[in-house]
Amino acid sequence: MVVFPYGEANFCKVIFQQQASLRGSLVWFLKWRRLGHRQLKVCGQVIDTMKTNAIFLLDLGYPLFISEWGVDQKGTNENDHRYLNCFLGWAAEHDLDWALWSLVGSYYYREGVVGMEEFCGILNWNSHETRNSSFLKKISPLQSPFQAPFSA
Repeated sequence: MVVFPYGEANFCKVIFQQQASLRGSLVWFLKWRRLGHRQLKVCGQVIDTMKTNAIFLLDLGYPLFISEWGVDQKGTNENDHRYLNCFLGWAAEHDLDWALWSLVGSYYYREGVVGMEEFCGILNWNSHETRNSSFLKKISPLQSPFQAPFSA
């Protein structure tokens, strides 16, 4: 198992090229977080960058698990809307396994702050309700497989 650090997708390419022993890994993990607040990249640019640095593993027959992805659940960030649409289309096409960042709506203590709110969390601050029900509807198609096992 190999984990690619956030923001270091190119790291995966370097590891793969230099470490033949890691090629026998059962699964490769990739954290694919949202675009930065100031990044206005179009979907094609984002996908091309990820293909070059990590997604090539799928073409080589290696399983790839998206271990963290998510967007600001307030629904007000235009870059997050772009990223979400881009990611959902790509994830549906490749029928990958994935995990969201994050379920929780707040932390007891994080970065020196007591009760810090997690706006990327599915749940609201007190974890009693969902923060954004339209987001859950949007991702629901990804929760069922699109392909039969071993059909790729």
